[in-house]
Amino acid sequence: MQEREKSTFDWKSAWRVLFRILRVIIPLVLLYFLFRNLDWQQILHIMAGYPYGYLMLAFVLNLFANFIFALRWYYLIRSVGIEFPFWMAVRLVYYSLFLSNFLPTTIGGDLVKVVGILQGKENQNRTLRISTVIADRVFSLSSKILILPFILWLFPQGLKPVFDIPLLHSSLFVSLIPKGLIDKLRRYWFSVKPWFRFRSIAVVYLLSYTSLFFTILSYWVVVQAFQPSVPLLKVFFITLLTYFVTILPVSINGIGIQEGSYSLLLMQIGFTYEQALASALFIRLLTLLVSAFGGILLAVNDRLLWSKVRSEKGENLKEL
Repeated sequence: MQEREKSTFDWKSAWRVLFRILRVIIPLVLLYFLFRNLDWQQILHIMAGYPYGYLMLAFVLNLFANFIFALRWYYLIRSVGIEFPFWMAVRLVYYSLFLSNFLPTTIGGDLVKVVGILQGKENQNRTLRISTVIADRVFSLSSKILILPFILWLFPQGLKPVFDIPLLHSSLFVSLIPKGLIDKLRRYWFSVKPWFRFRSIAVVYLLSYTSLFFTILSYWVVVQAFQPSVPLLKVFFITLLTYFVTILPVSINGIGIQEGSYSLLLMQIGFTYEQALASALFIRLLTLLVSAFGGILLAVNDRLLWSKVRSEKGENLKEL
C-alpha cells in the first residue's frame, strides 16, 4: 500500500511547474518574433533621436497617476474607520509597483500592502484591513471592465477585427472558467461589501478614472515623439485593450504580450513597425522607471519591510 502511495504522480505540482516554465518560454518566443525582422539600424536611429524630455514629462504624469491610486486605497481604508498614516499608504502603493514589476508575480505587490497595513495591528480588524487591499484591486479591475463595452463600441473600425475572437462570444467561454477562479471571484465579491454605498463607490470610481486618465496621458506623451498627430483617444483605446490582454497569466509581467499588443495596434493607426515597437519599449521603460522609484523609497525608508513580507508570504497568500 505504501509503495502505491509513493508511486502516485503529483499532477497538481507537475502542472504548476509546467505553467511556470511556459510563463518563461512564452515571452521569450514572443520577443523572438518581435525582434526577428526588425531593422536594427532604423530602430537604433529612432531611439537615439528620441527627445527624452517627453519621457521625463511622462514619468511625472505616471507618478502622479499612481499617487491618485494611493488616494483611492487610502479612501477605502479611512471610509471603514481604519486609522492609518496617509504617507505610509502612499509609500506602500509605490512599493507594490516595484515588487509587481521587478518580481515574476503581481502578488508581491499586494503582499507588501497587506503586511504594511497589518504592522503592529495584526489582531485589530485583520480581515477588514486585508479586505481594503482586495477591494482596491477589485475596484481597479472593475473600473476598466465597466468602460470596456464603450471602448469596443467606439473603437476605430479598422482595428476591430484584430480583437474579434469568436470564442469570447460563446457560452463555451464561460464554461471553461475554472471552478477555483469562480470561488476566488466570489470571495472578492464578499470582500468589497463594506463599500457598497453610493457615495463610497462614486468616490472610488472617480479616483480610479482620474488616475487612469493621467496614466494614459503619460503613454500618449511617450508616443507623441514618434507621431505628433496621434489622438489621445486612440491611445486610450489601445492602452485599455492592451491592459486586458496583458492580465492573462501566460507571461511574466506581460513581457512580450504587452510589447506585441502595443506594436500591433499602433501599426494599425499609421506607425511603422520600428516606431510601434520603439513606442512599446519606451512605455515598458516608463513603467520600470516609476517602479524603480518605489524600489528606491523601499530601500531608503522601509528596508525591513521586504523581509517581513517574505517571512509572512505563505500565511497572507491564502487570504489574497
